[in-house]
Amino acid sequence: MGFYENTPINLFNDLCFDLMSRRRFFNLKRYSIHVVDKLFNSSTTDLCQLPQKSVDHPLFEQLIGIKSEVFQHICQDDRLFHYLLYSLGTHCMKSKIQCDVLYSSLYLWYFNSVLSYLLPDNDSALICLKKFDWFSAINKLSTLKSALRLIKRQVIAANYSPNLFARTDGFQSPYPRVFDFSKFMIECLSDRNAIPYEGQVVTLKHMVLYYMNFLLASTNDADFNCFKEKLRGFNWVTTRVKPILVRWLQNRALDDLYMELVDFWACLVAPDDRLKTREQFTKFFQMFSKEFGDIFYIIMDRCLNADLRIPSHVKFLSFIVDHVFSPVMILWYQKMGFAVDDKMTQIQNKIFKYQVELDVKEMQKVVSIF
Repeated sequence: MGFYENTPINLFNDLCFDLMSRRRFFNLKRYSIHVVDKLFNSSTTDLCQLPQKSVDHPLFEQLIGIKSEVFQHICQDDRLFHYLLYSLGTHCMKSKIQCDVLYSSLYLWYFNSVLSYLLPDNDSALICLKKFDWFSAINKLSTLKSALRLIKRQVIAANYSPNLFARTDGFQSPYPRVFDFSKFMIECLSDRNAIPYEGQVVTLKHMVLYYMNFLLASTNDADFNCFKEKLRGFNWVTTRVKPILVRWLQNRALDDLYMELVDFWACLVAPDDRLKTREQFTKFFQMFSKEFGDIFYIIMDRCLNADLRIPSHVKFLSFIVDHVFSPVMILWYQKMGFAVDDKMTQIQNKIFKYQVELDVKEMQKVVSIF
């Protein structure tokens, strides 16, 4: 074994080092495109296959991390920003990969870092982002001030600058990067034109779960809270994500990816412990639990049609018993008025009947021997 091996990790670290060394040969815009192409659009580079803990993190973050020169420049340019969105969103659809590999991958780590950066869910993160001109359309007219600063610049901008806000699909967005990132990623990752790979499903799950909590999290910024109220009105999660869940929960084989889809659905029905107030729970129930609850019956039909002679189906039913029929989930089913007890009884009877059949076959084998 030689001192240096051409492993995917070493090759990727070499690529990052090579990209860093080429900075002086490009202007910043061309260099940013070059970096995005090499990292996300190259057929030889798959960040989903690379363990996050094994790559040269400082080098990667210096290259395209959220505080890097490239990333900040991309955020300032509309075309570059949308190009990054497309490249990042489609990168996870390249190939099949096991879910456990993806969860520890460099891709998912980077996606989550960009996601949490562009969609601030607390006051400190929001204050930091508002310092950048590219984050808020209002910042672009920061020179507008009233005497003694008695009037907020937002009020001045709204009254004297009708073209201030970025228009996206007819919506005047004061925070265009938040709007565009959320809308594009949800639409891109919920594409139903092809059979979804694990990368698409897991990334969509992370995107939607964070986005849900982002919408429900409250800050001390009235303008930003008002903006999020408008985002809630678009209802992208229901209109885009529910069709893909319904389609593949009805038709996909009962494999590991199917269980990932079920787990995704369960998170859309019952909130996690990040919700603290009664108002947040009420909004979650109205926006998500009621909208996605009826998928419960699709999953139950698949359970009743499962063939216990197939090992993957046995694994699936075991997963259902542990996760879908957990005490927390049952509580939410009851709130929605689902006949959960009847479904549990039917599944238990199915398992019991199969166990009896196995016992009879074993007994027949013993009798035939004697």
